[in-house]
Amino acid sequence: MSVKYRLHVVAGIPGTRVRESLKRIEQHVGERPGAPVKWVSVEEHLDKVAEPFVRQQGAQIWGTPLAKLLLPRPLLRQLWQEAFASVWRRVEQLLGSSHVIVTLHLCYFLHRTREYFSPVDLKGVGKTLGQKAHAVVTLIDDIFDCHRHLYGGVCDVPESHDQSIIDLLRILDWRSKENLLADLLARSWGRPHFVFAVKHPIDTFLDLLYTDKTRVYLSHPISELRRKARSPELVGGVRAEIQRIRDVIARLGTRHVVFEPTSIDELRFRRTRDAHGHEDAALANLDPRWPFEPEARKVLYVSPSNPPNEFSFPIGWEQDEREEIAESPLLSELREGISRQINARDHALVEQTDMVACYRPIYEGHVSSGVQEELRHVKQLVQFEVREREPVGAVYCPNEDREAYPFRQLQETLLHWYRKRIITGPPRQTDLLLQGVLQRQPELRLQEVLSGDPQALIVMLTRYNLAIARAEGDESVLSPTPQAGRHVRATELAAAIGRFNRNYLDEFAEEKAVQMTASEPRFLEMLGC
Repeated sequence: MSVKYRLHVVAGIPGTRVRESLKRIEQHVGERPGAPVKWVSVEEHLDKVAEPFVRQQGAQIWGTPLAKLLLPRPLLRQLWQEAFASVWRRVEQLLGSSHVIVTLHLCYFLHRTREYFSPVDLKGVGKTLGQKAHAVVTLIDDIFDCHRHLYGGVCDVPESHDQSIIDLLRILDWRSKENLLADLLARSWGRPHFVFAVKHPIDTFLDLLYTDKTRVYLSHPISELRRKARSPELVGGVRAEIQRIRDVIARLGTRHVVFEPTSIDELRFRRTRDAHGHEDAALANLDPRWPFEPEARKVLYVSPSNPPNEFSFPIGWEQDEREEIAESPLLSELREGISRQINARDHALVEQTDMVACYRPIYEGHVSSGVQEELRHVKQLVQFEVREREPVGAVYCPNEDREAYPFRQLQETLLHWYRKRIITGPPRQTDLLLQGVLQRQPELRLQEVLSGDPQALIVMLTRYNLAIARAEGDESVLSPTPQAGRHVRATELAAAIGRFNRNYLDEFAEEKAVQMTASEPRFLEMLGC
């Protein structure tokens, strides 16, 4: 750490347990040489100044977690300002001998009126903090952990699966509002705002605050490894691949602040499988959390102590031992809400880093849509001159992934077309065809199919007693025969297949938006490791 003491502001919703995380940081720093890190909580000072007013409300609410939040909003604003003024006096004392972190909640949920509320004067606080503060950091955690932390306080212990999901949807919304307010606070005095998940290592957090290391967002395969991990015969290979990724993270961490996408891992709902082993409907049960075993590193995360019940989602790296819980409209809404936040958060993470590092983005030929979107976003930032740094990313794509890409895309597309009834025929024959594509069986004339040859596509499907369905709405008396209609559609499908011989990474490489390599050592070298 540098000798000059720094001030930072750390926000986060109550379920993130920000203060407990900061206690872990203070203890961690105290165990090694260097400048100490002290933290001061606006929330604790607010509890003190609010106490006389809470007591006036009556003994029935005294001592409960929601007590001060039942006070009138104008009074809460006034008390919050008094608490902040007290905190600022303490900060000025501490800054002479230590680094200081001010922690606060920017957004509350008022149960009396059932609304979100911020007592913070962003302009006034920003003016005060802007004199000395370096940055604002919003700590976030998986919503399942936040929910468990809030049992008995903001949230009741759930009495149904639907109640759990409703609470999780509220936490998603709350987290988004807290993040928005933290961003507004940082911009009010022209300082950076970072979103940081508590399942990152403590040392990464300290590097972010107290070093000038380059910030790197690391993308790597997640969903594909999770899919493979469901097969007992593939688990060993998955663990080896995860260890390679973790080794890369450790290497990058020697030179960079590494933001890891798996530090938030919420969209991991298990799916049922149909008679042919293909994924089908979503369940409310969760697949194991990355890295599919307990985290061994020293992280900011504090595990909830509240016990679960039959309606509780698993937390941390616990296995989901609940009975199978079927899909529902509420579960669908939760999954969509999580997906939307992943997209927004990934864009924010790209914006708050200096470079995107992509490790095997087309793992075994499977495209990570998230990585593709992240690269497009960072390229757009350069295009509109928001970011000057070029190239904007380093990509490690081994030759075997590139070679597997067209075959894997063909296999996934044929399965999609079969489910949409664009291709029809016996399910068992479809499975055999999909296996043959992945095995690259020569009798399938795959190179001709991948070149966009419609006749080769028809021959391949016919070999397995499959056919291309006639286009819907093509049944008037003047329409061509069914056979002619299928051949017209085969031409359209073959043209789509013909595009598989080129993957999206080629576009970025040709425009020199990214540095591309097929060598892992070269990948690390490009990133200065």
